[in-house]
Amino acid sequence: DGIRDKLVTGVQTCALPISMLYTLTLWLSVDFNLSDVDAGWWVGFFTLAVSVITFLLGFFADSWGFRITMIAAFAVSMVTRGVMAFAQTKTWALVGLMALTFGYAGGIPVMNTAVRRYSYPSTRPFAFSLYYVTFNVSAAVAGVLVETARELYPQPSVMTLPLLGELPISAYRAVYMVGLVVGALALICSLFLRRHVDVESSGRPEAPGRGVALAFLDRKSTRLNSSH
Repeated sequence: DGIRDKLVTGVQTCALPISMLYTLTLWLSVDFNLSDVDAGWWVGFFTLAVSVITFLLGFFADSWGFRITMIAAFAVSMVTRGVMAFAQTKTWALVGLMALTFGYAGGIPVMNTAVRRYSYPSTRPFAFSLYYVTFNVSAAVAGVLVETARELYPQPSVMTLPLLGELPISAYRAVYMVGLVVGALALICSLFLRRHVDVESSGRPEAPGRGVALAFLDRKSTRLNSSH
């Protein structure tokens, strides 16, 4: 269980919107024709809102539990990244940006506490090492992703998708599309977290609940064994 939770946390760390910090101002300027000043104001307001929500989210995490909080945060992140990637008006782009504040705030601070909560005291240093290594690798990959997207889409253009028709595409929208996919993976991984974890003084956690996905797999395994 401990190894599983560490791997889940690693995938979720990759989903933190690091690459967005590199592209928000340019995305608003290039794709929606905001001036540099206006784009800077919106990004500043976004970061301020993230700070406020981060403070408030601690109370919700204590009430809802870290598993539910992370599921909600990654669900919001996935949806809002989709809005930002496919928005065709400035209004929808800003709605997606402001809604993302909850998903962004539910990332780093809640996961810092979750790593501690979901690890044995004896393996906690390794858990945090894995978390920070994954975080740093994600930051490095984010830079490569942005530069690759700029090479593929030097100018905004249009792409055609089945059922959706023609949609605008740019380097920054492409980055958010990748974020949408990774956010979906992080949301799925969140379902594998145990519902309740209580670390005893002996250092062994009790897990009275199991994730939805694991419970489903357990039932399938039980049925297969009983059939034999």
